[in-house]
Amino acid sequence: MMLNYSSTCNTCNGIVNLEISNQLDDAFERMAKAIYEGLDADQLYTDFYLELSNGFADQIKQSYKIDFDKAVYNSPDLATRQALVNNCFAFSGAKSYSQIQELQNMIINSKGDFKTFSDFKKAAQTINQEYNKNWLRTEYNNAVNSSISAAQYQRYIKDADLYPYLIYQTAGDSNVRPEHQRLDGIKLPINDPFWNTYYPPNAWGCRCDVNQDSSPRNITETETAKERAGEAVKSKLFKNNPGKSGIIFKNSHPYFKNVVGKIDELKAVDNYGLKSVNQIYADPNKLSKRLDEFATEDDFNEWWLKNSSTNKKFIINDQKQTIKLLANDELNKKVISSGAWKYAKELPVVIQAPDEVYKTDSATVYIKYYNNKPIVAVANQTKAVFNIELFYEAEPTAKVLDKIRKGILLFKK
Repeated sequence: MMLNYSSTCNTCNGIVNLEISNQLDDAFERMAKAIYEGLDADQLYTDFYLELSNGFADQIKQSYKIDFDKAVYNSPDLATRQALVNNCFAFSGAKSYSQIQELQNMIINSKGDFKTFSDFKKAAQTINQEYNKNWLRTEYNNAVNSSISAAQYQRYIKDADLYPYLIYQTAGDSNVRPEHQRLDGIKLPINDPFWNTYYPPNAWGCRCDVNQDSSPRNITETETAKERAGEAVKSKLFKNNPGKSGIIFKNSHPYFKNVVGKIDELKAVDNYGLKSVNQIYADPNKLSKRLDEFATEDDFNEWWLKNSSTNKKFIINDQKQTIKLLANDELNKKVISSGAWKYAKELPVVIQAPDEVYKTDSATVYIKYYNNKPIVAVANQTKAVFNIELFYEAEPTAKVLDKIRKGILLFKK
């Protein structure tokens, strides 16, 4: 695979030499060995994938700074940042698959014979250098720049009543790309569709910025802005506003061609190589034990109200994903009608100390394996609110759990 991450000059790319974990190198070596020994073509090497994913997540959280303790549950910042993190987990899965395919193609030499492991390992290091050193630094920097840009955009939205206009600004030096120079000084309302496409970063290593302004003077005509912009954003990968879309790496990135329509269907056992349900429950003594159940429904209601703020709703902090989930009156009614109130003390535990967490387009699924039966919590996002929609006890069978143990793996214990 060839990727064009280059800039048109030596200094305008703004690349910072971000540190790449040695643990990623170690995980790559283990993945390469597993591939040589016959890792299934449809299976991600999960240790490598999670090391890669968490590296991106760390970059995003450090760049998109939020005081989690002070943030409210329906903060657009929390929702936007988590969307960026989820996007990078999907990107990491696609990037991992691309490497697995290339490594598998390296096992056979030009004569059609298996390479010795020593020769294969040497060839694998070229893949590691390319994907996880050269390209990864550029990808990390794009994640950082996009996260800073997304945080800025959300800040501007909050202040839009006072400062309703945005002005495009380049770095203002001789290294600015000519196509980006054409955008310099364009001034439009913050809600103009122009910013859906031309909000920076607009290329690998783009240093452009956007400033907020209160004055209605010197606003650029919409058609004039379009004419000046033209093809300023050459790659469709960058026709984006990360603060609005919650996306850093679009599906048009070459990595994603290997997993088109597959990300939401990645399965715990077949694709991530996790234990089957039978293996998990082979020794129930090694699994979590539940807290005492509520003796009566009244005891449950008293507990719920104690944890609630108003209107029978309370917030559960997911420190791992750094989001806040709302348990509201609708969930309360479902828990009571289903009988799940008996073991509802486990609701915060499942969210805060899960064994597995999966993300699909429609939901985030938390699973915790207890010594009798697993408990599942399902959260959906509506605008900036993460609502816990379901909380239930599942049967410990593959038939039941394989339907929900799929999607982007965000966490495994």
